[in-house]
Amino acid sequence: MQQYQRIEPDKYALYLACLFRKKETASLLLNHPDIDPNCLYLIMNERDSFDFDPAGLADSNLSESLIGWIVAADVDGSIGDSLLKIAERLESELILDLLCCKILVPLRKSDSESLINALKSFAALDRVFFRENYLLAALFGEMGSRQMDVKPVMSYIVNDDSYNWAAKLEKIDEDELDNLFSDSNAKLACDMIGVLLAAPQFYPFILVSQGLLFISRGLNNFQTCLQRQY
Repeated sequence: MQQYQRIEPDKYALYLACLFRKKETASLLLNHPDIDPNCLYLIMNERDSFDFDPAGLADSNLSESLIGWIVAADVDGSIGDSLLKIAERLESELILDLLCCKILVPLRKSDSESLINALKSFAALDRVFFRENYLLAALFGEMGSRQMDVKPVMSYIVNDDSYNWAAKLEKIDEDELDNLFSDSNAKLACDMIGVLLAAPQFYPFILVSQGLLFISRGLNNFQTCLQRQY
């Protein structure tokens, strides 16, 4: 039987493996010692300077990025997990795109469980890779526009002792709160505030100026909507 010389995979093999959503092949390639995992970032975008902006979750088009295809097809999380395990070898932009996609896909599917898992990945890597403070405002705003139940995500946030989510909530400024608690988001405001008020560990956040602003904006919105209904 003729023996063929083994061909070492290169970045184009990685591209094709990911393009055709072969999770096992892509995972093997990502762990190959001779392949720079950052080549994925170099080839994944179809246009220059495109990435997934956490503040533009509603406008991000998964089909415009190879990594969007990967995460959308990554049903069991094997590719995403492989990437996150080698995070110290990856460029921060690749991690940013990966996590934004992992957040965006469950949003599109209204899948709270997968969304919480994506936020856990974000929390694990945030102190290393991220400076953005606008993710939560965009996330909750998108959940409100899609009429997703925000309570499971808020419950995870208030009960996650491994990460300072209160600090992230404090970064939501007054204009963002006005947009978040708009007239159409009365239920969102009520549900978010209900979870916060039932979480004693978040009372210090509620008592600081930004926390009081957060609560008052939400209650004002809810009260206005009730007055319009009755």
